[in-house]
Order: sequence, then C-alpha cells, then structure tokens
Amino acid sequence: MVRGFILDTNEVKYLRCVFMVETISQYQEEVNKIMHHSFKITDATVNPWFRGQSDESWDLLPKLYREKGLEKYERELLRDFKLYSHPYLNNKIPDNDFEWLFLMQHYGIPTRLLDWTESSLIALFFSLINYKSDCNSAVWLFHPWTLNENILGDRKSVITYEDPFLSSYLLDDCNNINRSISADYPIALRPKRNSPRIISQKGMFTIHGSRKIPLNKLYFDYNSKESRKTKILIKKIIISKSYKLSIFKELYSSGITESVLFPEITGLCNELTFRYSNSFYEKI
Repeated sequence: MVRGFILDTNEVKYLRCVFMVETISQYQEEVNKIMHHSFKITDATVNPWFRGQSDESWDLLPKLYREKGLEKYERELLRDFKLYSHPYLNNKIPDNDFEWLFLMQHYGIPTRLLDWTESSLIALFFSLINYKSDCNSAVWLFHPWTLNENILGDRKSVITYEDPFLSSYLLDDCNNINRSISADYPIALRPKRNSPRIISQKGMFTIHGSRKIPLNKLYFDYNSKESRKTKILIKKIIISKSYKLSIFKELYSSGITESVLFPEITGLCNELTFRYSNSFYEKI
C-alpha cells in the first residue's frame, strides 16, 4: 500500500495535503477523515459534495471555460438548443433558463455548470469511468456552505435554482446582443431533480460567473485573505492509476454501475459491455 502526502503545484504556502488511495476502504477512510477532521462542520444541514475527475491534474472549471473563446458562443448554444430540441423532449419543456441549462449539461453541451454529487461512491465511479487512461484520477470534496457564505454575504445556504439572487448568473436574454453576465464568482445551487439521471446521481451544481478562475484556485485566492471570516473548504483525494480498474470492479460489486447512474438503454448497454469484457475478468 502506498499512502503519502502530495502537494499541489503553487500551493505550498497553504499546504493542502491529499492522499493517494488504492482501495474503496482506503478511499472511504480518507473521506471520513476529511469530513470529520478537516472540515469540522457539525451544525450544517448540508454535507460536503463530491466530484470525480478522470485526471487528477484537471482544475475545477466548467466545460464552457475550458476551450479558449468558447464562452462567446454561450448565447447561441442556449438559443439553438431551445429552438431545435423540442422534438426530442417528449413535451417536457423546461420552465426557465436554469432548467434549460441543466438539460444542456445533462447531454454534454458546454455550460458554466459543474456537476457535483452528494454521494462519495458515485463521485468515485465517475473518477474511474475512464479506467484505461494512464493517469491518476481524483475526487474533490467541497463544502458548498463555505463558498456561498462568501458570495451571499454570510448567508448560510445552498440556494435553489429559483432563488432571485441567481438571476445575475444568466444571460439577460438569449436573443439579445448582450453576451455578458453580471455575476463574478461561482456559487453552489440546488437543481430541480426532474429527471431519472439527476435523481440517480444525486446531482448538485456550482455555476461560474464571468470570471474564468477554477474553483480550486479561488480556494487559495479567498483563503489567503485574513479578512475572510469563512474559509472555503475544498480537498482532493487521488486514486492511483495502477488500481483504477480494481476499484472500478469493486464498485460494480457494490451495485454502483452504469445502469443505476444512467437509468436508460445506453447505461444498460455500457454496463453489459463492461461486465462481459476482458477487463472485467482480468486478474489484478
């Protein structure tokens, strides 16, 4: 077993230690340590959120901001999706722009949303779904209260997508020439759980404002200021690339599979394809 401290680049001043894990039990042990000893939040009605990423070097940055210049087409992406998606929605038309954004994110269109889950094992699954990649993967832990207190002015809340405060995170009008939004920094929000996939995945979101700073970099920007009463709580657990397949198979044995998290025909097909692949029967 290899367990040790790993320091993120340019983060030495605020030594944020993360562990490399090789089994589900090690992973859960580190999750519990972070929740109970690092975060030390005992009066919260919201538990930490989790996000799995296939490459441990990736920042916490939404898809719309990962490709240079893509954000200038946000208005067109939203407009065209509204115009052309109706035949595929079975008359389940979103009621507002946030519901449209959730649906766009659901099907892979670039948005300013980042997916999170309330389940540590679901996040672990998503970090390992590309188990063949030759890099360590990672699961981020994040306490949404601590971000929102800084954005909402000491208001301890993870607001719902219908909260009026969130209007500043939307384009004024997708048909208007205005391509900017007035909000600056990311905020955590609760979506409407109106699809089987978001229910199964216990989905939550952060949405970025106009600043393209990754959430993990914002962590250091905010927490370096002594005036900040509330520190943003973010930690990372790294999954060793040598053990990704074995842990992924453990998750399958625990019932965390594609057909559970993607309750549709595609999820079932992906699950059966892996279940009867050489990788599944490979001796680790």
